[in-house]
Amino acid sequence: MADKKSQQKEEKKKDIARCLDLVVECGVDYNLKEYYMATKLFCSEYNRQVFCQFKKNEDRLMWLKRCCNDTR
Repeated sequence: MADKKSQQKEEKKKDIARCLDLVVECGVDYNLKEYYMATKLFCSEYNRQVFCQFKKNEDRLMWLKRCCNDTR
């Protein structure tokens, strides 16, 4: 059981890393608010799935920008 839990944890880390790589592909630098927002959003599997549904980098970037504006 512990092995399955550690495997799930490792899969989640890889999934988050993949999403953050996509953020960088969108042209977002590590020190921008959109990148910081992504680190918060991608704790949620739902948000990772939504982000990955966008096919174009421009659409992913727009979603991140909207998320940043929603928190104000």
